[in-house]
Amino acid sequence: MTRNGYRFAIAYPQSWWSVNLHPSVRDAEIRKRLLHGLSGPEQAQHADAIRDAVRAARKWAAACHDQGALQFYGFFDLVDGIPLTALTMVLRYVVPEDEEVDLGDLMVGFAMHNAGTPLGKGTAANRTEILDLPNAGPAGRFTAIHEVEIEGIGTTRFSVMNTIVPLAGTREMLIVTSVTPNVDFADPFLALFEQIADTLTLERVSVDA
Repeated sequence: MTRNGYRFAIAYPQSWWSVNLHPSVRDAEIRKRLLHGLSGPEQAQHADAIRDAVRAARKWAAACHDQGALQFYGFFDLVDGIPLTALTMVLRYVVPEDEEVDLGDLMVGFAMHNAGTPLGKGTAANRTEILDLPNAGPAGRFTAIHEVEIEGIGTTRFSVMNTIVPLAGTREMLIVTSVTPNVDFADPFLALFEQIADTLTLERVSVDA
């Protein structure tokens, strides 16, 4: 539940798994989740890809924990020998008192940033829009390709989708962020990320509920 008494829910595909972000358990849990369902030969054959996926997931999980993330889900599979990875996290952002809570202005800023970024330009991987979620109300959504430095791997490109939902009557915004390093498969992953974010349901409850 958020600070100002909003309860939220998101429906994930059955193949996705959640991770406890506490530092004492998250690293081992991420590796366990990624290896689940893979045979010994598959683990040996794709050891490098699995190692990179584990490192990337751990980096995102650590960042999410530091930012007080409310939820962290992931997906990993080998399809025709190709490792496919995706993560979705839910974060809370509180708009500073000296700033306006204006979704339109916020999205204009993201659109201007995207306009100056050549990565993914002219594709679904670089766009900005305002929409209305069925069970959460007005929202802003933007996609981009980010380059992230990961220890032991180097610079890695991620296709990212952020869905930002203002919580009515508060200065809070809920942010649903989904990422994948499989930028060559950005279109199907972005379609999936959109489906996941669109299931967001908000419910205003009393703080002591």
